[in-house]
Amino acid sequence: MKRLLTLLFLLFPLLTEAQERDFRLMSFNIERGDLSVSKGWGWDVRRPAALAMLENDRPDVLGVQECNSQQRDDILARMQYKCIGLSVDGLSGEHATSANYIFYDSGKFDLLDDGVFWYAFEPDSAGMYTWIAKKPRNAVWGRFRHKDSGREFIYINNHLQNGIDAVLNRAMSITLLLHKMREINPDALPLIYSGDLNSKGTEYYYAPLRQEMRHAVDVCPLTDRDVTLGSYKRKTGTDGQIDHIWFSGALEGLRFAVDRDAYAGLDYVSDHFPVYCDFRFTDETPARGGEPSWFDIVPRESDFTVKAGTWNLFSTVERGERGAPSWNEVKAGVAATIASLDVDLLGLQELTDPMLRDLPRLLKAECGGRYKLWAAFSDPSPDNPGREAVGLLYNAERFVLSGQRQSWIRAGDTDTPAKPWGDSFRSVLTAVFKDKATGKRFFVLTGKFCKGANPVKFEGFVIKTIEQEQNKDALPSILLADMNTAPRGNVFISLLNYWTDSYALLYPFRDRYFSTRISQTEYGPNTPQDWNIKYDIVGISRYVENKIKVTSHTVHREIRMRTPVPSDHYPVTATFVFAE
Repeated sequence: MKRLLTLLFLLFPLLTEAQERDFRLMSFNIERGDLSVSKGWGWDVRRPAALAMLENDRPDVLGVQECNSQQRDDILARMQYKCIGLSVDGLSGEHATSANYIFYDSGKFDLLDDGVFWYAFEPDSAGMYTWIAKKPRNAVWGRFRHKDSGREFIYINNHLQNGIDAVLNRAMSITLLLHKMREINPDALPLIYSGDLNSKGTEYYYAPLRQEMRHAVDVCPLTDRDVTLGSYKRKTGTDGQIDHIWFSGALEGLRFAVDRDAYAGLDYVSDHFPVYCDFRFTDETPARGGEPSWFDIVPRESDFTVKAGTWNLFSTVERGERGAPSWNEVKAGVAATIASLDVDLLGLQELTDPMLRDLPRLLKAECGGRYKLWAAFSDPSPDNPGREAVGLLYNAERFVLSGQRQSWIRAGDTDTPAKPWGDSFRSVLTAVFKDKATGKRFFVLTGKFCKGANPVKFEGFVIKTIEQEQNKDALPSILLADMNTAPRGNVFISLLNYWTDSYALLYPFRDRYFSTRISQTEYGPNTPQDWNIKYDIVGISRYVENKIKVTSHTVHREIRMRTPVPSDHYPVTATFVFAE
């Protein structure tokens, strides 16, 4: 009797919750039917288990990823759902090889509207992809009416880019997603977003989403933090959820669960475990505490604004070695270009002795006494004529500079000069800037990073450690750097989990071409859509917490019109607005 009472006590919340929920929504990466055949886990093997799981859990709404036409038809035949969606390449019917579909119980819901968009510059063009994606990625959405209550909601199902080199792609995709949410939900209905996000949901690029929506795993009173990507193994732990359900509006999440059970004699229904959430409609949308969403902030003219940039000036020594125009030939153009940028801050790389002698005089002639230049050589050897310096040009009429510090990118003591992992001397400059008029402070890090396969494995960690140790007040941090690597490089990926590329925070995407480096040294037309030569970044951290918006991001390719071209890199600038 005691055991029976204990069992009833444990089951009571689940029984009560089942009675009170209005509907159950499941997200399920079903793995495309023709995959894992060699491992013995093709769709022909998994079909009985996957369909038995659906019959057992009975989701009223089901979002699937990686679903081909055969899998779709098998679900429709067994579950008697209706279905919306398209394959990622824009095909439908029997040709759909991999798709995000939404299945729904038409006895419980009316479909009022639906659509598909792609994570690309042209989101309404089927099969489009960009942002160093490996293939197209899309999202399917539907607007539903719950027949029993008459309540409406919108559901978006998608599958984001996978891989360690997909950080920037997911950041851009989430930015686009948030705008699409506003576009398809003008009535502010309850909204649910789910899918295989190929990430934990805690990364920096989810910050606006976390502010705008509730994460089911965090807010449901009954929840489950177990692994969702099993890869046909019984992995466990609380650090492996990449399948997520988010929601907003007048909804309450009652239970979030990961279904790791065996069905039809099989341990696995897919390489992912399905997740589901039980929902109940509420009378009111939970209050946000009076704070506007970062996404809703509209910059005002009275807000504190900083325009920052970065530019690799192409060292005088390397110019001679590669047959490029000399410093004397381009220095007037460099000063004129800097003046035209009209920046508050400019990180400079590949500065050499002749540049440091000439730039202050040239800039004073172009800009008066507005700018001061703080620079330091990475190579401490004064007898090295080719040594390079890193510099920070700033508007001294506006800002007070403090806490200046030079650190070296290396293993061990970063205050001591050394060549990192066989590379040249590389250093970064850090400082705190205070606006004289408002007292607003922010932290800046600038430098030219390492080059080569070995250094980039480690330098991202070193650079972030330098920032965290020196930015003791956790101020907003601006990164002005020549990354010396393409977006697929490890250091790029590592740092973009900390600083957000200003490009990723700007919408609509006004400057679609990412290249900041002219192809080699030919000074001819380059291929501006080639992401593999986006070396230079203007980034920002803590943008949500500090209500920082990006209002411009520009790659200044107009310098190609100068004769001679002043550098083999383009300047890159961004405007940051610190909203009140």
